[in-house]
Amino acid sequence: GTTVGHYVANYAGGESEVVPLILDRNIADWTPGRPDPETVSIAWDGSNESARSTGQKKRLYRFTWINPRPEAEIETLDFSWAAAQTEPFLVAVTAD
Repeated sequence: GTTVGHYVANYAGGESEVVPLILDRNIADWTPGRPDPETVSIAWDGSNESARSTGQKKRLYRFTWINPRPEAEIETLDFSWAAAQTEPFLVAVTAD
């Protein structure tokens, strides 16, 4: 339940919306070992060279955010994290 960072959706016109990144609520550790949170879904399950050398797997999770202002254009998306013992990363963004 720790907030480890956030997105900021910056709308045309200057308004913005902060979207917190909360560990085990809307994001999760990419190294399996503890139960997956019920509120995130696995987008990719696999391995890399580092993980294989230790017999581990890696996971990427899908985080879905519903824009509360779908009529407003999002011009930019900022991504930052807190100085915690985590380093969240962003792989891709899609929009409908």
